Amino acid sequence: MRLLILGAGGHAQVVADAALSAGPWTTVDALDDDAGAEHGCINSIVGTLADVSSMGSTYDGIALGFGDS
Repeated sequence: MRLLILGAGGHAQVVADAALSAGPWTTVDALDDDAGAEHGCINSIVGTLADVSSMGSTYDGIALGFGDS
């Protein structure tokens, strides 16, 4: 199953790690406005946050992965 995370920073890395550990996610991609964001356990950054409406339906789930710490 494919998960799309909104954001690719530190919070998104934690969300991706938890999703992969808990299953059933086999692919975790992200949308982020920063093309240089680190990937970590995120497979790839597939676009910007503005792309969520056009790409969201191609994934089995969407999770928020941004915050202010």
